Amino acid sequence: MSDQHSEWMAIGDFMAGIVGVLVLFFVIATLITAVAQVEASQRKRLQTDQQNAKATQTQPNTVTQADDATEAKKATEKALRIAAQKQQLTAQTQQLGNLLQAKQPFGVEVLPDQGIIRLQDSFFQPGSACLYPSQRQILTGDIGASLQQALMATPDMTVQIEGHAASNAIVPITGQTCAPFDDAYTFSSGRAREVRKALFPSESERLQGRISIIAFGTERPLNASDRAATANQRVEIHLYRNPQ
Repeated sequence: MSDQHSEWMAIGDFMAGIVGVLVLFFVIATLITAVAQVEASQRKRLQTDQQNAKATQTQPNTVTQADDATEAKKATEKALRIAAQKQQLTAQTQQLGNLLQAKQPFGVEVLPDQGIIRLQDSFFQPGSACLYPSQRQILTGDIGASLQQALMATPDMTVQIEGHAASNAIVPITGQTCAPFDDAYTFSSGRAREVRKALFPSESERLQGRISIIAFGTERPLNASDRAATANQRVEIHLYRNPQ
Protein backbone atom coordinates (compact mmCIF):
# COMPACT_ATOMS: atom_id res chain seq x y z
CA MET A 1 0.00 0.00 0.00
CA SER A 2 2.84 2.28 0.90
CA ASP A 3 4.56 1.54 -2.41
CA GLN A 4 1.38 2.29 -4.34
CA HIS A 5 1.00 5.62 -2.54
CA SER A 6 4.55 6.55 -3.44
CA GLU A 7 3.88 5.80 -7.06
CA TRP A 8 0.88 8.07 -7.08
CA MET A 9 2.92 10.82 -5.44
CA ALA A 10 5.61 10.46 -8.05
CA ILE A 11 3.02 10.60 -10.83
CA GLY A 12 1.48 13.71 -9.24
CA ASP A 13 4.82 15.44 -9.00
CA PHE A 14 5.56 14.54 -12.61
CA MET A 15 2.23 15.93 -13.80
CA ALA A 16 2.76 19.07 -11.74
CA GLY A 17 6.13 19.53 -13.38
CA ILE A 18 4.57 19.11 -16.81
CA VAL A 19 1.87 21.65 -15.97
CA GLY A 20 4.52 24.05 -14.69
CA VAL A 21 6.50 23.67 -17.89
CA LEU A 22 3.35 24.23 -19.96
CA VAL A 23 2.52 27.36 -17.94
CA LEU A 24 6.07 28.60 -18.41
CA PHE A 25 5.81 28.03 -22.17
CA PHE A 26 2.47 29.86 -22.21
CA VAL A 27 3.96 32.81 -20.34
CA ILE A 28 6.97 32.93 -22.64
CA ALA A 29 4.73 32.68 -25.71
CA THR A 30 2.54 35.49 -24.33
CA LEU A 31 5.60 37.68 -23.71
CA ILE A 32 6.97 36.97 -27.20
CA THR A 33 3.61 37.85 -28.74
CA ALA A 34 3.41 41.06 -26.70
CA VAL A 35 6.97 42.06 -27.67
CA ALA A 36 6.22 41.30 -31.32
CA GLN A 37 3.08 43.43 -31.20
CA VAL A 38 5.00 46.30 -29.59
CA GLU A 39 7.74 46.04 -32.21
CA ALA A 40 5.16 45.89 -35.02
CA SER A 41 3.42 48.94 -33.58
CA GLN A 42 6.73 50.81 -33.38
CA ARG A 43 7.62 49.86 -36.96
CA LYS A 44 4.21 51.03 -38.15
CA ARG A 45 4.56 54.30 -36.26
CA LEU A 46 8.05 54.79 -37.70
CA GLN A 47 6.79 54.14 -41.23
CA THR A 48 3.93 56.59 -40.68
CA ASP A 49 6.35 59.23 -39.38
CA GLN A 50 8.64 58.71 -42.37
CA GLN A 51 5.73 59.00 -44.80
CA ASN A 52 4.55 62.16 -43.09
CA ALA A 53 8.09 63.55 -43.22
CA LYS A 54 8.31 62.81 -46.95
CA ALA A 55 4.92 64.38 -47.53
CA THR A 56 6.02 67.45 -45.58
CA GLN A 57 9.21 67.69 -47.62
CA THR A 58 7.38 67.20 -50.91
CA GLN A 59 4.69 69.78 -50.19
CA PRO A 60 7.04 72.77 -49.85
CA ASN A 61 8.82 71.68 -53.02
CA THR A 62 5.49 71.58 -54.82
CA VAL A 63 4.55 75.00 -53.44
CA THR A 64 7.98 76.38 -54.35
CA GLN A 65 7.70 75.06 -57.89
CA ALA A 66 4.24 76.62 -58.22
CA ASP A 67 5.55 79.93 -56.86
CA ASP A 68 8.52 79.82 -59.24
CA ALA A 69 6.19 79.17 -62.18
CA THR A 70 3.97 82.09 -61.14
CA GLU A 71 6.94 84.43 -60.78
CA ALA A 72 8.33 83.32 -64.14
CA LYS A 73 4.96 84.00 -65.77
CA LYS A 74 4.80 87.46 -64.18
CA ALA A 75 8.34 88.22 -65.32
CA THR A 76 7.53 87.15 -68.87
CA GLU A 77 4.35 89.24 -68.94
CA LYS A 78 6.24 92.27 -67.59
CA ALA A 79 8.99 91.83 -70.19
CA LEU A 80 6.37 91.72 -72.95
CA ARG A 81 4.68 94.86 -71.60
CA ILE A 82 8.00 96.69 -71.44
CA ALA A 83 8.86 95.63 -74.99
CA ALA A 84 5.47 96.85 -76.23
CA GLN A 85 5.92 100.15 -74.37
CA LYS A 86 9.40 100.55 -75.84
CA GLN A 87 8.08 99.94 -79.35
CA GLN A 88 5.28 102.45 -78.87
CA LEU A 89 7.65 105.03 -77.40
CA THR A 90 10.02 104.63 -80.35
CA ALA A 91 7.14 105.21 -82.77
CA GLN A 92 5.93 108.27 -80.82
CA THR A 93 9.43 109.75 -80.74
CA GLN A 94 9.88 109.18 -84.47
CA GLN A 95 6.50 110.77 -85.21
CA LEU A 96 7.29 113.88 -83.15
CA GLY A 97 10.77 114.08 -84.63
CA ASN A 98 9.46 113.85 -88.18
CA LEU A 99 6.95 116.58 -87.48
CA LEU A 100 9.63 118.83 -86.01
CA GLN A 101 12.09 118.17 -88.84
CA ALA A 102 9.38 118.96 -91.38
CA LYS A 103 9.07 122.41 -89.79
CA GLN A 104 12.78 122.84 -89.10
CA PRO A 105 15.11 120.60 -91.17
CA PHE A 106 18.27 121.87 -89.50
CA GLY A 107 19.31 121.80 -85.87
CA VAL A 108 17.15 118.80 -84.95
CA GLU A 109 18.37 115.27 -84.26
CA VAL A 110 15.95 112.43 -83.58
CA LEU A 111 17.00 109.26 -81.72
CA PRO A 112 13.77 107.22 -81.67
CA ASP A 113 15.31 104.07 -80.12
CA GLN A 114 16.39 106.18 -77.15
CA GLY A 115 13.25 108.31 -76.99
CA ILE A 116 15.27 111.50 -77.53
CA ILE A 117 14.65 114.61 -79.62
CA ARG A 118 17.76 116.77 -79.59
CA LEU A 119 17.65 120.53 -80.23
CA GLN A 120 21.06 121.81 -81.23
CA ASP A 121 22.65 125.11 -80.32
CA SER A 122 21.33 126.76 -83.49
CA PHE A 123 17.82 126.78 -81.97
CA PHE A 124 18.97 129.47 -79.53
CA GLN A 125 20.32 132.97 -79.83
CA PRO A 126 24.13 133.00 -79.52
CA GLY A 127 25.36 132.84 -75.92
CA SER A 128 21.80 133.10 -74.68
CA ALA A 129 19.04 130.96 -73.22
CA CYS A 130 16.54 132.67 -75.53
CA LEU A 131 15.04 130.71 -78.41
CA TYR A 132 14.86 132.36 -81.80
CA PRO A 133 11.25 133.59 -82.23
CA SER A 134 10.71 131.37 -85.25
CA GLN A 135 11.96 128.30 -83.34
CA ARG A 136 9.79 129.13 -80.35
CA GLN A 137 6.77 129.36 -82.66
CA ILE A 138 7.55 125.91 -84.09
CA LEU A 139 7.80 124.36 -80.62
CA THR A 140 4.68 126.11 -79.37
CA GLY A 141 2.60 125.12 -82.40
CA ASP A 142 2.20 121.63 -83.81
CA ILE A 143 5.11 120.10 -81.86
CA GLY A 144 3.86 121.16 -78.44
CA ALA A 145 0.29 120.21 -79.31
CA SER A 146 1.35 116.76 -80.57
CA LEU A 147 3.49 116.14 -77.50
CA GLN A 148 0.66 117.11 -75.18
CA GLN A 149 -1.71 114.80 -77.09
CA ALA A 150 0.78 111.94 -76.72
CA LEU A 151 1.01 112.57 -72.97
CA MET A 152 -2.76 112.69 -72.62
CA ALA A 153 -3.17 109.44 -74.54
CA THR A 154 -0.37 107.68 -72.63
CA PRO A 155 -0.86 108.07 -68.86
CA ASP A 156 2.45 106.39 -67.98
CA MET A 157 4.55 108.66 -70.23
CA THR A 158 6.76 111.37 -68.75
CA VAL A 159 8.94 114.05 -70.34
CA GLN A 160 12.32 115.21 -69.09
CA ILE A 161 13.94 118.22 -70.75
CA GLU A 162 17.71 118.26 -70.28
CA GLY A 163 19.96 121.27 -70.73
CA HIS A 164 23.64 120.85 -71.67
CA ALA A 165 26.38 123.42 -72.15
CA ALA A 166 29.78 123.61 -73.82
CA SER A 167 32.71 124.58 -71.66
CA ASN A 168 33.36 127.95 -73.34
CA ALA A 169 29.81 129.17 -73.96
CA ILE A 170 29.15 130.94 -70.68
CA VAL A 171 29.12 134.68 -71.21
CA PRO A 172 26.97 136.35 -68.54
CA ILE A 173 24.36 138.61 -70.12
CA THR A 174 22.39 141.28 -68.29
CA GLY A 175 19.09 142.78 -69.28
CA GLN A 176 17.79 139.77 -71.22
CA THR A 177 14.07 139.02 -71.06
CA CYS A 178 14.27 135.24 -70.78
CA ALA A 179 15.89 133.01 -68.15
CA PRO A 180 19.11 134.60 -66.80
CA PHE A 181 22.30 132.58 -66.26
CA ASP A 182 25.75 133.04 -64.76
CA ASP A 183 27.36 129.60 -65.07
CA ALA A 184 27.06 126.35 -67.05
CA TYR A 185 24.26 125.00 -64.85
CA THR A 186 22.03 128.08 -64.85
CA PHE A 187 22.75 128.54 -68.57
CA SER A 188 21.72 124.95 -69.48
CA SER A 189 18.82 125.12 -67.01
CA GLY A 190 17.66 128.38 -68.59
CA ARG A 191 17.61 126.83 -72.07
CA ALA A 192 15.73 123.78 -70.79
CA ARG A 193 13.19 126.07 -69.11
CA GLU A 194 12.67 128.06 -72.30
CA VAL A 195 12.00 124.86 -74.26
CA ARG A 196 9.54 123.70 -71.65
CA LYS A 197 7.74 127.05 -71.71
CA ALA A 198 7.54 126.84 -75.51
CA LEU A 199 6.25 123.27 -75.59
CA PHE A 200 3.84 123.66 -72.67
CA PRO A 201 2.74 127.29 -72.46
CA SER A 202 -0.27 126.26 -70.38
CA GLU A 203 0.16 123.03 -68.46
CA SER A 204 -3.04 121.15 -67.63
CA GLU A 205 -3.61 119.42 -64.29
CA ARG A 206 -3.28 116.01 -65.97
CA LEU A 207 0.30 116.84 -66.96
CA GLN A 208 1.46 118.14 -63.58
CA GLY A 209 4.33 116.10 -62.19
CA ARG A 210 4.99 114.46 -65.57
CA ILE A 211 7.18 117.17 -67.12
CA SER A 212 10.54 118.00 -65.58
CA ILE A 213 13.72 119.85 -66.45
CA ILE A 214 17.27 119.09 -65.42
CA ALA A 215 20.54 120.93 -66.03
CA PHE A 216 23.76 119.00 -66.56
CA GLY A 217 25.96 121.96 -67.44
CA THR A 218 29.16 120.57 -68.96
CA GLU A 219 28.88 117.14 -67.25
CA ARG A 220 27.70 115.11 -70.26
CA PRO A 221 29.41 116.29 -73.43
CA LEU A 222 28.73 114.52 -76.72
CA ASN A 223 32.29 115.29 -77.73
CA ALA A 224 34.40 114.55 -74.67
CA SER A 225 37.67 115.16 -76.50
CA ASP A 226 36.62 118.75 -77.24
CA ARG A 227 34.42 119.96 -74.42
CA ALA A 228 34.13 123.37 -76.09
CA ALA A 229 32.53 121.86 -79.22
CA THR A 230 29.22 123.38 -80.25
CA ALA A 231 27.65 119.89 -80.40
CA ASN A 232 27.93 119.69 -76.62
CA GLN A 233 25.61 122.67 -76.26
CA ARG A 234 22.09 121.34 -76.71
CA VAL A 235 18.69 120.67 -75.18
CA GLU A 236 17.35 117.12 -75.22
CA ILE A 237 13.69 116.17 -74.89
CA HIS A 238 13.55 112.70 -73.36
CA LEU A 239 10.35 110.64 -73.51
CA TYR A 240 9.99 107.90 -70.89
CA ARG A 241 7.50 105.16 -70.13
CA ASN A 242 7.07 103.87 -66.60
CA PRO A 243 6.87 100.03 -66.67
CA GLN A 244 3.65 98.78 -65.08
